[in-house]
Amino acid sequence: MRRRRSNAEAAEQLAPFLKNILRSGGSGGAGNSAGTDVGAHDLGGSLHTGTLRTDQAPWAVSQSQFSSHQNTINAHLGLAANSGLTTSSTLLTLGTPGTLTGTSANAVSGTAHTHAITASDNGQSNINTIVRSSASGGIRMAYVTTPLLASPGSDNMTIQPGGDLILDPVGNDVRPETNYDINLGSLSKKYLTLYAAELWVETLVAQDTIATIGGRILVGPTTTLIADLGTGGTTIDVKHNQMSSGDRVYMEANGKLEWLAITSSASTITGGYRYSVTRNLDGTGANQWYAGDAVFNTGTTGNGFIDLYSLYGVPKSGQTSTQRGGPTIAGNVRLSSTFNDIEERWGIGNLDGLYDYGTETYGFAAGDPGGAWIGVDATNGLRIMNSGSTEVIRLDTSGNSYFAGVMSIGTSGEIRQGVNWGAGTFTGLRIWNQSSIGRIAGY
Repeated sequence: MRRRRSNAEAAEQLAPFLKNILRSGGSGGAGNSAGTDVGAHDLGGSLHTGTLRTDQAPWAVSQSQFSSHQNTINAHLGLAANSGLTTSSTLLTLGTPGTLTGTSANAVSGTAHTHAITASDNGQSNINTIVRSSASGGIRMAYVTTPLLASPGSDNMTIQPGGDLILDPVGNDVRPETNYDINLGSLSKKYLTLYAAELWVETLVAQDTIATIGGRILVGPTTTLIADLGTGGTTIDVKHNQMSSGDRVYMEANGKLEWLAITSSASTITGGYRYSVTRNLDGTGANQWYAGDAVFNTGTTGNGFIDLYSLYGVPKSGQTSTQRGGPTIAGNVRLSSTFNDIEERWGIGNLDGLYDYGTETYGFAAGDPGGAWIGVDATNGLRIMNSGSTEVIRLDTSGNSYFAGVMSIGTSGEIRQGVNWGAGTFTGLRIWNQSSIGRIAGY
């Protein structure tokens, strides 16, 4: 029986014939040796057709493998524990950073991380450093530039330097934000001492009695505006309820003055009282007044006030604004409802413009200028006047005397003219009463 050859043996026997066929380009017979060898050629050339099988390219990634890898980010990457990273099906992302504080450190925890902060609560010594509060909530700085310092809610703010509190604004003013709005100190929290080169105030308050300063000091019932009063205003809002319908009030500030008439009783409003007024009684025009300006009440007929002035006092009817020259303290009384129908009842200091004085004369005078009054000054001596300017008694500085009426002497009195009239060696004329007999004798 004939032995069957194996595939290997058959291939070995067929090899010479296949080589000849390949050399001839596949067109010749088995014995044709005239063909050429197939040399190195492009794998993608015309000698090859079809698609490579996976076993022909084990290095290649199939479409299914690529899709699987795309959906599995950990196919060749593994996240370390506490890496600060996080993954999804297709994404690798940085974990959410932790919230930083003034004491944060470099740290990675789970999928989060933080960075250390170089900070200090002493920005005065550690320049160019992030500032944080201390354990007690404090911060120290060399200086702070800010247009506003405010406390939360209704909390108080305490400024407590280790030394003194020094204010040095470039504009040279320390002012409230709103006019007539801020108090400095209180009745129960008073400042110890006030040192000032000048004191410019609208009112000096002693409960409801106020001395107003505006070139002079007026002492009498006074209040202050709690709201601005424009030139066309017909009501005034004031702090105190001390005026009545018919009163005549006086306002003066910043070179302006105006007389007003109160024409109603008070009505209560928030923070004070409201009155109807008639403006510009003096005829110089209604002025603009502001909250905080003083309203001085001269009252009605028979009411009075005290005027203390260094330059000029409040003029009475018929006088100019500079006719009462100071320095003087004068007591005035209102004679009628006419705004300036006021008249002096006493004065001390420079009496110019008071009583019958028309020049600078220092002394004292009291009484009714149109009736009986007395005056004492270095120029005229002692004068007692009747019916205005009529002298009835005069004792001048030269020792002269004048009596318009009868001079009475008591039963034990006498008149002496001469020398040593008070001594036992009197020489001169003597008039006296002795035993109900009038006697005149010369010595």
